[in-house]
Amino acid sequence: MNPIVQQMVNYKLNHLTIDELLELSKKYNVTITRVQAQKVIQILQREKVDIANLKQRQRILTTIGKETNPRLMKQIDMLLTQLL
Repeated sequence: MNPIVQQMVNYKLNHLTIDELLELSKKYNVTITRVQAQKVIQILQREKVDIANLKQRQRILTTIGKETNPRLMKQIDMLLTQLL
């Protein structure tokens, strides 16, 4: 991934709002409720996200799966894959 694009994606993920996540989910046909979006945002805000760090991305997805449900984890993974 182009370093500039990667930096932009990281910035967006680190400053994402609930409404923006819901908008992105609609754009990429990912079903997510407002409550789920709020939980995902809370998880993302726990640490500075680096989209290129595969271990971190997997750890975040695992946390999403544990704190919400595995289905949502898969949907967020699809969304992150689209952003890449």
